Amino acid sequence: MAKLKKIDIVCVVETWLSDHIADAELSCNGFFAVFRKDRKSRGGGVLILVRRPIPCTMCEIEEDTLEVLCIEIHQNDDPTRLILSYAPGTEGYHDDIAKMNLLTEEMERLLCTSSSVIIMGDFNCPHIDWSEGGRLAGGLPKERILLEFCVSNGLKQLVTEITRPASGALIDLVLCTHGMLDCDDVVVVPNPVESDHLGIMFSFDGVVKGCPVRNEHDFERADYEAINASLLATNWQQMFQNSETADDMYSILTEYLRFLVDIHVPRKNMRNDRPIAQCIQRLESALNGCPASDVTGTKRLRKRLERCLTRQRYLLETKIVESESAPRFFRYMSSRMKTKDDLAVLIDASGERVTDDKSKADLLCDIFEETYLHGGTRLPVPNSVLCPKGVRMLEDVDLSEEAVHKCLTATKPKRSMNPERLPALFLSRSALGVSLPLSLMYQRSLAEGK
Repeated sequence: MAKLKKIDIVCVVETWLSDHIADAELSCNGFFAVFRKDRKSRGGGVLILVRRPIPCTMCEIEEDTLEVLCIEIHQNDDPTRLILSYAPGTEGYHDDIAKMNLLTEEMERLLCTSSSVIIMGDFNCPHIDWSEGGRLAGGLPKERILLEFCVSNGLKQLVTEITRPASGALIDLVLCTHGMLDCDDVVVVPNPVESDHLGIMFSFDGVVKGCPVRNEHDFERADYEAINASLLATNWQQMFQNSETADDMYSILTEYLRFLVDIHVPRKNMRNDRPIAQCIQRLESALNGCPASDVTGTKRLRKRLERCLTRQRYLLETKIVESESAPRFFRYMSSRMKTKDDLAVLIDASGERVTDDKSKADLLCDIFEETYLHGGTRLPVPNSVLCPKGVRMLEDVDLSEEAVHKCLTATKPKRSMNPERLPALFLSRSALGVSLPLSLMYQRSLAEGK
């Protein structure tokens, strides 16, 4: 049973429901929305009840033979996907392995979402020791499959107590992504109905906990009117009067700009979704350390790595689409469609192939010097200086406040940061106030020749 603020969600496995029992009998007079998957034969089955009027939708399960339900709760801006599963443990050695492979593959498909995900259910894998993050304590291959699924997808198992007292086993699990829950949030309780299993209860409110968060300035929502007013009201001649070099002026300006940023630029929390990247890193390390003789282990790790990379790409593309940023979309599409070829293999005067970059550069330099026209004759001229015709020599540089302002306002308002953590967006929108101090600094730099 899970509780979302004041909204109850009831999850049941081994329901033993059949077509003879209608949804209306389970809805408590319409109090709950009913989602169910009954086993076609006797026994089994899974059920989710969501108290009305919570907005939720049911996700499609591709493998019809699995006892799996998946719904999405849309109560918050960040939707939560709940997956309920029952993995029978008495179908025979080979059937259990095949069923666990199907189950983990289906759950990996359901994990391909930008929503937070919680997976619950009876997985009938008693020989996994979850006390240290998960390790095999003997057990069968199906338990190894489940454990590898959890590790490769960055899932944390949160149940810490025995859930089936008769066998002393922990087989009912709660797995989550992105640190959405902590072990303290999940408790084992007496089952409200007659069962040889205990119940599990936890609460969540859609806020991701335990996930690394970056608190960054939101330059889009900055008060640029106030920033420009402060810059225009500053006596920059006086501010720079004790500066001996352009570097000193630069330090004074950047320090003042950071001061204005702290006052007039709001902050925003940015979730740092590292679990999938950490899983990929762990799998790559395991793959590199896997002996060449272990063909089965290598294939298994490669398959897990491919699934993680697929999911990472899916999450990235989902974020790009949801951002509704045309430049970001086309930049990504360009990176996926275009290739950057290296300079082809060259042939030198003796007919030998030139492959390394330095030799290629030397060969091109030699050819250039041989064919360069100097004084009307083709002579090799070392250290020659090119003077293209039709281009005037630069005699003066306009570093006036107006010229700097014109350049800044023509700059593309990109969000990428410079070393001072100030994006081009900030400089472009504060161009009216920052042009004068920049102009003074540039003129000092030019005068000093530094």
